[in-house]
Amino acid sequence: MMSSNKPVATPVITKAVTRVIRMPELVHLVGMSRSSIYNRLNPKSKFYDPQFPRPVKLGSSSAIGWLLSSVLEWIYSLSPSPISGE
Repeated sequence: MMSSNKPVATPVITKAVTRVIRMPELVHLVGMSRSSIYNRLNPKSKFYDPQFPRPVKLGSSSAIGWLLSSVLEWIYSLSPSPISGE
C-alpha cells in the first residue's frame, strides 16, 4: 500500500471553505456594524477597503452572503506577524 504525501483537510476546514454566512454572523465575526461593513464595500466611501471580502449572491433573489473562508482570511490578514527572537 502506497502512502500519500497529500495533506488531508479536516472537516472543520472543509466546512469553513464551503459555508456561507449572512449579515448577523458577519457583524459578530468582524466586530463592525452593518453600515460600517457596507462602507468597507463601497468604493465611494472614505472607509472603502478593497481587501474586504465581497458578498456572493444567493440564488436569483437579492439575498447575499459571505464565504466564511474569505472572511476568516481577511481577519487573519489584519493580525500583525509574530515577532521572533523575543
